[in-house]
Amino acid sequence: IASILEEDNDTMTTSSISTSRDEFTGESPTHSDITIDCLLKENKSESNSYKSQSTAAVDIIRDLYGNPLSKDYFAQKMGIDTNEVQKYFCLEKEAFRLLNGDACRVHLFPGGQTVFYKRIVFQEMDHAQEKLETAPHKLLRDIKSHRVVASFLLSRACREMTKKTGVHIPKCYDAQLEPSYSNPMESKFSFLLEDL
Repeated sequence: IASILEEDNDTMTTSSISTSRDEFTGESPTHSDITIDCLLKENKSESNSYKSQSTAAVDIIRDLYGNPLSKDYFAQKMGIDTNEVQKYFCLEKEAFRLLNGDACRVHLFPGGQTVFYKRIVFQEMDHAQEKLETAPHKLLRDIKSHRVVASFLLSRACREMTKKTGVHIPKCYDAQLEPSYSNPMESKFSFLLEDL
C-alpha cells in the first residue's frame, strides 16, 4: 500500500491509495457481464438508446494486470449496493484512447449510475515506447504526474476547494498506483472517477 501525505497546518494525515493486486477481489465478471448484447436482452427498457451501439470497449475496463473489473469493485469503491451493479459496460463511442492512457464511461445496471474509468499501462502504450527511445526522462515525469493527480484528487485541499469555490472536481473513488522508477515501462495506474 502506498500512502499519500497531506499537510493540514501542523498535522499530517494519510489517504490510502491501494497498489495491490488483491484490491480487485470478488466475483470476476464473465464475458456476458460486460457485453452489450446480454445487457440489451435483459434490460430492453433501460437501454433502448444503446441498441445501435453494439461495440463495447471491454479492453479498457480491466485492472492493471488485464483482468476484467469485478462488479463488486464498482459497488465497493462507489459505496453503492451490490444489487445496483449486476452488469456493466462501456460503449466504444464513449471511450477515449489517448496518448497518455485509455478511459471510458462505465454504465452500471440495473442501478443506472455511470462512472469514469482511466487505465494507464505504459507497456501497452505506443507513445510510452517512443518516449523510452527518444526521451526516457519524460517517462519519469509522467510517473510523477500521475502521483500528483492522485494526491490532489484524494486530498483534503481538493475537497475544501470544491466546497468553498463551487468548482466541481470529480470525486476520485479509487486510484491504483504502481510506479516503477527503476523500469518506468512497468508503471501502471488507474483511476475510478465520478462521471461529470
